[in-house]
Amino acid sequence: MNNCRHLACLFVLISCICARAQTPLKGYIVTLQGDTVKGYLIDRIDARLSKEVEFLKEEKSNKISYSPSNLKAFGFDNGRSFKQRSYSDSAGVQYFFAKRIVQGKVDMYIRRKVTNDQPDIYLTNNSSHVEVVLFPPSRKFIEDSKGRKYTPDQFKHLSLLDYVKGDPPAPKENEKKLRYIEKDIQRHIAEYNKLYSGTFPTKVYRERPKFSYDVTGGLPLEIYDHLTHFRVAFYRTKSFPEKSRTVSFISGASYRYWGTKSEYDTWREQTISIIPIGINVHTARGFIRPYFYAGGGALFLIDTDDANIENVVKTKIYFYPAINVGAGIKLKVGSKFILAELTPSLSDRDIFVNVGFSF
Repeated sequence: MNNCRHLACLFVLISCICARAQTPLKGYIVTLQGDTVKGYLIDRIDARLSKEVEFLKEEKSNKISYSPSNLKAFGFDNGRSFKQRSYSDSAGVQYFFAKRIVQGKVDMYIRRKVTNDQPDIYLTNNSSHVEVVLFPPSRKFIEDSKGRKYTPDQFKHLSLLDYVKGDPPAPKENEKKLRYIEKDIQRHIAEYNKLYSGTFPTKVYRERPKFSYDVTGGLPLEIYDHLTHFRVAFYRTKSFPEKSRTVSFISGASYRYWGTKSEYDTWREQTISIIPIGINVHTARGFIRPYFYAGGGALFLIDTDDANIENVVKTKIYFYPAINVGAGIKLKVGSKFILAELTPSLSDRDIFVNVGFSF
C-alpha cells in the first residue's frame, strides 16, 4: 500500500511539469486562381491530407477546410508539399491531394491510404507533359500450368513507367525486378532524373522521422518484508508521423533490482533487459492515450550471494533471450506526456506499476 502511495505522489509530481501546447505548422496554400497565401496548416498524416487540408491565416484564427477540388496545392515550410491531382473512372473525375516525393524531369507524387497499403502513384513528365497514374497490383492470384502463382497485373506499372519517361535511361536496367513498392519506384525515378539534372533540377523528399523518449520507474504490486525491489527503464521511440501516428518502433533497456540485506542472509539479483527493436501501438488523439508495446531482445541476469559463513561473495552472470511487453496510458501535458504502465516480470512472475515522463 505504501508503494502505491509513493507511485501516486510521483505521478502527481510529474503531472505538474508544464509544456508548450502544440501549434499548427507554418505553410501556404495555392488557390485555383494561382494565388499563394501564407499562413498555418493543421498537420495530419498523408492519408488524411489527401482528402482535406485545414488552413489558418493566423496561428489562432478560425480554420478553413479545403477539399482537393477547390485548391491547387499546399505545403509546409519544412518542404512537405501536396498538389491537386485527378484521374477519371466510371464514377467521373476523382480529385485528391498527392505528396511530391521526387522532383525533376519526372515528378513523382503519392497518395497514401489509411489502410497502409502501397500508395497510388502519380507521375508527370515536365518535358513532354505526359501524365500517368499507377495503382497497386491486385491481390488476386492466378495459378499457371506449372503451378506458379502470380497476379495478372503485377507488372502493369512497368509499361506505364516507360510511357511517362518517353526515353528510358541507357543502359536500361532489368525492370522485371522493379516491384510495385514506393521506395523502389522512388529510387528508380530519382536515378532516371539524374540523367537530366542539368536541365531539370533534381530533388528527392525524405520523410523526417520523429523521436521521443520515455523514462519510467516502478515498484512491484506485491511487496515482501526485508526485500528491496524496483525497476527503471529508458526507451526511445521512432515514428514516421507522415505515414502513421498509431504505430511506432521502440528500442531501449530496463534495469530491475531485487535483493535483501540482513544479519543472516544478504543477496541481490539484478537484470538488464535490452530491446534492440520492438513495436508500439497507441492512439493518436485525445488527452488519455492507451498504448501497448512488445519487443524481443536479450536479458542479462547478475546473481550475487554474500555467504556470511564462508565470507565469500559469489556472483554468477546468465544470459537469456527475452520478450519485453508493457501496456499503459499517456496523459497529454502540452506537447509532452506523463505515463503510467504495467510491465510483467516473467522471471519471477511479478507485475510492476511504473510511472514516468515522455518527451
